[in-house]
Amino acid sequence: MGHHPAVGAHDRDDQRTLSRLARGALRLHARFPGWQGLAWFTGASVLASWLLCNAVYLAFDPGMATSLLGQLLPVLSPVLLAGPAFWVLFTLLDDLAAEIGRRERSEVVLRAHADQDDLTGLANRRALVAELAARLEAGTVEAVAMFDLDHFKRVNDEHGHAAGDRALVAVAAAADAAVGTGGLVGRIGGEEFAVVVFRGGDVLEELLARVLESVREAGDQVGTTISIGATVVRPGDTVDSALLRADTLLYEAKHRGRDRVVLDPQDEGASEPA
Repeated sequence: MGHHPAVGAHDRDDQRTLSRLARGALRLHARFPGWQGLAWFTGASVLASWLLCNAVYLAFDPGMATSLLGQLLPVLSPVLLAGPAFWVLFTLLDDLAAEIGRRERSEVVLRAHADQDDLTGLANRRALVAELAARLEAGTVEAVAMFDLDHFKRVNDEHGHAAGDRALVAVAAAADAAVGTGGLVGRIGGEEFAVVVFRGGDVLEELLARVLESVREAGDQVGTTISIGATVVRPGDTVDSALLRADTLLYEAKHRGRDRVVLDPQDEGASEPA
């Protein structure tokens, strides 16, 4: 069919069949921009060749399709219009397009789940590390922060794991909303989270203070707060070095009494708005 389908008359054509063929062919064309088909239905061999060509194109690579067609078309073209085979081929074309669509949608869902934490809906560790690595290379990351829930084990022990899960979800949502478009929040594992702070956004201290306060408000319902350690990225930083420095500062925040932000002393006041 290609970009400008034109359906001619044939003694076996009917409106429903031709409509179905056109729909199936155009769906295939939308997914395979290089695909082109013929639009003349006046010759049996041409119609059969068109159908077979595009069916083989989808099943094999174009080079293989060319080789196969040269051998198969002279034999199969007169047969395809004989009896039920003609109508079966119409059905297969439409079903094939539908199956391709289903598989593409499934792949999109699988890719999304591969990058998402199942409980909180945030980026998982793999996705956050990939984002941080890409932004370190591009020079578009300002800082890295790590935080976790204070006394989380006590929440689980006293109120059960379901309450612990609710606390994780509430904290994740509050932190994500506070960061907004200024960074990426991800769950590293257990009760531990990380934030990749993008360059050109809010002053780092202001962003982290907003995260802390948002979690405090959400924590009133789930009985928890967070401690945050953060560091501005430095020349030569890797994913591991930046996360390790932030993690060390997180434990310093715990040591100082929890429910607070601790910045690397070298970074205080270093982050300015763009």
